[in-house]
Amino acid sequence: MRKTYIYEITKFDYVCLFLFICLFFILFTYSFEAKAAPYILFFDLIVCFIMFFILKFSKIKKFKRTIILFTLLFIHFLLLLNGRGWNEGSMHSQSYVIESLSEITDILYGFILLSAFTGFIPFIIYIGFLNFISKITANLS
Repeated sequence: MRKTYIYEITKFDYVCLFLFICLFFILFTYSFEAKAAPYILFFDLIVCFIMFFILKFSKIKKFKRTIILFTLLFIHFLLLLNGRGWNEGSMHSQSYVIESLSEITDILYGFILLSAFTGFIPFIIYIGFLNFISKITANLS
């Protein structure tokens, strides 16, 4: 018998995943910040892993995907607040609240700068990717 999932993964999710992988390898491979690109992906997966265990053992049954998605977006917003005085030329901030998260902060700012000049299409693809991994995490929990 086939297991039915609460949040079905649609063709749009697969398209966002494919475009994110292409964007990840093409854009970040040729930039000087290429070393930080895997960190943001690893950070997203760690957050989803933690949210999986929180929601697996909690009594929350509805809105799991929404909780995970907004948690991911909120953590990304907090990562943007980590850096102060970000410079577009050097692609680095002047100071950081948490120094070990400096590369992730800089890659997020660089990604937003890149998205500003491309009609926010990479940003929409990244939000679609976050939606995809939040659906998978909600289905597993």
